[in-house]
Amino acid sequence: MIKKCFSIIILLIIFLSSCIENNYIKNDSIIKDEKIDMKLIIDEKEINCTWYDNDSVKEINSIKPIEINMNIYGGFEQVGSIGKRIKSDDENITTTPGDIVLYNSSNIVVFFGKNTWSYTKLGHINLSEEELKELLNKPSINLKIE
Repeated sequence: MIKKCFSIIILLIIFLSSCIENNYIKNDSIIKDEKIDMKLIIDEKEINCTWYDNDSVKEINSIKPIEINMNIYGGFEQVGSIGKRIKSDDENITTTPGDIVLYNSSNIVVFFGKNTWSYTKLGHINLSEEELKELLNKPSINLKIE
Protein backbone atom coordinates (compact mmCIF):
# COMPACT_ATOMS: atom_id res chain seq x y z
CA MET A 1 0.00 0.00 0.00
CA ILE A 2 2.80 2.44 0.88
CA LYS A 3 4.61 1.63 -2.39
CA LYS A 4 1.41 2.29 -4.34
CA CYS A 5 0.87 5.68 -2.62
CA PHE A 6 4.52 6.60 -3.16
CA SER A 7 4.25 5.75 -6.88
CA ILE A 8 1.10 7.84 -7.24
CA ILE A 9 2.76 10.81 -5.52
CA ILE A 10 5.83 10.56 -7.82
CA LEU A 11 3.59 10.42 -10.91
CA LEU A 12 1.60 13.39 -9.64
CA ILE A 13 4.79 15.41 -9.09
CA ILE A 14 6.04 14.58 -12.60
CA PHE A 15 2.68 15.51 -14.11
CA LEU A 16 2.46 18.82 -12.25
CA SER A 17 6.04 19.80 -13.06
CA SER A 18 5.43 19.22 -16.78
CA CYS A 19 2.28 21.38 -16.62
CA ILE A 20 4.18 24.23 -14.97
CA GLU A 21 6.98 24.03 -17.55
CA ASN A 22 4.53 24.10 -20.48
CA ASN A 23 2.70 27.11 -19.08
CA TYR A 24 5.96 28.97 -18.64
CA ILE A 25 7.02 28.33 -22.22
CA LYS A 26 3.61 29.27 -23.58
CA ASN A 27 3.36 32.49 -21.55
CA ASP A 28 6.96 33.51 -22.22
CA SER A 29 6.40 33.81 -25.99
CA ILE A 30 4.82 37.26 -25.66
CA ILE A 31 6.36 40.14 -23.77
CA LYS A 32 4.04 41.32 -21.02
CA ASP A 33 3.41 45.06 -20.59
CA GLU A 34 5.54 45.17 -17.44
CA LYS A 35 8.57 43.76 -19.29
CA ILE A 36 8.77 46.23 -22.17
CA ASP A 37 7.78 49.79 -22.91
CA MET A 38 7.56 50.09 -26.67
CA LYS A 39 4.93 52.03 -28.64
CA LEU A 40 4.02 51.61 -32.30
CA ILE A 41 2.93 54.81 -34.04
CA ILE A 42 1.74 54.86 -37.64
CA ASP A 43 1.08 58.22 -39.28
CA GLU A 44 0.99 59.92 -35.86
CA LYS A 45 -1.59 57.45 -34.48
CA GLU A 46 -0.60 55.13 -31.61
CA ILE A 47 -1.50 51.57 -32.58
CA ASN A 48 -2.35 48.75 -30.16
CA CYS A 49 0.04 45.87 -30.77
CA THR A 50 1.60 42.88 -29.05
CA TRP A 51 5.39 42.46 -29.16
CA TYR A 52 7.04 39.02 -29.13
CA ASP A 53 9.76 38.01 -26.71
CA ASN A 54 12.88 37.51 -28.84
CA ASP A 55 16.33 39.01 -29.31
CA SER A 56 15.25 41.11 -32.31
CA VAL A 57 12.50 42.89 -30.33
CA LYS A 58 14.86 43.39 -27.41
CA GLU A 59 17.44 44.98 -29.72
CA ILE A 60 14.82 47.25 -31.32
CA ASN A 61 13.75 48.28 -27.83
CA SER A 62 17.37 49.13 -26.99
CA ILE A 63 17.87 51.36 -30.07
CA LYS A 64 14.50 53.15 -30.09
CA PRO A 65 13.25 55.66 -31.02
CA ILE A 66 13.14 54.47 -34.62
CA GLU A 67 11.40 56.31 -37.43
CA ILE A 68 10.89 54.60 -40.79
CA ASN A 69 9.35 55.90 -43.98
CA MET A 70 7.69 52.81 -45.39
CA ASN A 71 6.37 52.06 -48.87
CA ILE A 72 3.70 49.68 -50.08
CA TYR A 73 4.98 46.52 -51.71
CA GLY A 74 3.04 43.80 -53.49
CA GLY A 75 -0.34 45.24 -52.53
CA PHE A 76 -0.30 43.49 -49.13
CA GLU A 77 2.51 45.02 -47.03
CA GLN A 78 4.41 48.13 -46.05
CA VAL A 79 8.21 47.81 -45.88
CA GLY A 80 11.02 50.11 -44.74
CA SER A 81 14.63 50.01 -43.60
CA ILE A 82 15.63 50.32 -39.96
CA GLY A 83 18.95 51.77 -41.13
CA LYS A 84 21.10 49.06 -39.56
CA ARG A 85 21.26 45.29 -39.23
CA ILE A 86 19.88 43.71 -36.07
CA LYS A 87 19.73 40.17 -34.73
CA SER A 88 17.33 37.90 -36.56
CA ASP A 89 16.08 34.35 -36.31
CA ASP A 90 14.34 33.91 -39.65
CA GLU A 91 11.99 31.04 -40.31
CA ASN A 92 9.70 30.31 -43.25
CA ILE A 93 6.25 31.51 -42.17
CA THR A 94 2.95 32.55 -43.69
CA THR A 95 2.03 35.96 -42.33
CA THR A 96 -1.44 37.13 -41.44
CA PRO A 97 -2.86 40.67 -41.58
CA GLY A 98 -1.39 42.66 -38.70
CA ASP A 99 1.91 40.78 -38.46
CA ILE A 100 5.04 42.87 -37.90
CA VAL A 101 8.21 41.10 -39.02
CA LEU A 102 11.90 41.66 -39.60
CA TYR A 103 13.08 40.94 -43.14
CA ASN A 104 16.73 40.53 -44.15
CA SER A 105 17.88 41.69 -40.66
CA SER A 106 17.35 45.34 -41.56
CA ASN A 107 13.78 45.93 -42.76
CA ILE A 108 10.51 46.05 -40.89
CA VAL A 109 7.47 44.78 -42.74
CA VAL A 110 3.87 45.36 -41.62
CA PHE A 111 1.21 43.23 -43.30
CA PHE A 112 -2.37 43.99 -44.20
CA GLY A 113 -2.48 40.86 -46.37
CA LYS A 114 -0.69 37.50 -46.35
CA ASN A 115 2.68 36.30 -47.62
CA THR A 116 4.95 33.30 -47.17
CA TRP A 117 8.66 34.01 -46.80
CA SER A 118 11.55 33.83 -44.35
CA TYR A 119 11.01 36.37 -41.54
CA THR A 120 11.63 36.97 -37.85
CA LYS A 121 8.38 37.67 -36.00
CA LEU A 122 8.39 40.94 -34.07
CA GLY A 123 4.77 41.52 -33.15
CA HIS A 124 1.16 41.76 -34.21
CA ILE A 125 -1.15 44.77 -34.61
CA ASN A 126 -4.45 44.26 -32.80
CA LEU A 127 -6.82 45.66 -35.44
CA SER A 128 -9.39 44.10 -37.78
CA GLU A 129 -8.45 43.35 -41.37
CA GLU A 130 -10.57 46.28 -42.57
CA GLU A 131 -8.89 48.69 -40.11
CA LEU A 132 -5.46 47.42 -41.23
CA LYS A 133 -6.28 48.02 -44.90
CA GLU A 134 -7.49 51.55 -44.13
CA LEU A 135 -4.31 52.24 -42.14
CA LEU A 136 -1.75 50.56 -44.43
CA ASN A 137 -3.14 50.28 -47.98
CA LYS A 138 -1.67 53.54 -49.30
CA PRO A 139 1.53 54.42 -51.17
CA SER A 140 3.53 55.18 -48.02
CA ILE A 141 3.30 55.48 -44.25
CA ASN A 142 5.46 56.82 -41.44
CA LEU A 143 6.17 54.25 -38.71
CA LYS A 144 7.69 55.10 -35.36
CA ILE A 145 8.72 52.83 -32.54
CA GLU A 146 9.17 54.73 -29.28
